[in-house]
Amino acid sequence: MNHAHAGNGCAQCMSSEPLRVLARRLESRGLDARVVVYPGGVADEHVEEIVITNPAARERGEIHVGDDGGIMWEYFAELDNAGLSRILDEVTNALRSPGVLLRRIR
Repeated sequence: MNHAHAGNGCAQCMSSEPLRVLARRLESRGLDARVVVYPGGVADEHVEEIVITNPAARERGEIHVGDDGGIMWEYFAELDNAGLSRILDEVTNALRSPGVLLRRIR
């Protein structure tokens, strides 16, 4: 979608500026970040998200950050023992605070 009309005060285009700032910041950290625009249901309305990947480790999946602040991580692994272990490690590392030990449940 063309955002040339953003300078004319398009409220939706102006509200997407934080997404573009975030995309630039992610790129400055060596990640690929592209803004994707999807048409909405109402005339001239659209939904935007950033799709982020690590070019050095594409197997880690991709993160989608929506214009509503929602975050979704797409990571593909088999649900065999090795895949379960990778998913467990990835989720644990993503959600725990540095230096905080997690309680082990057996």
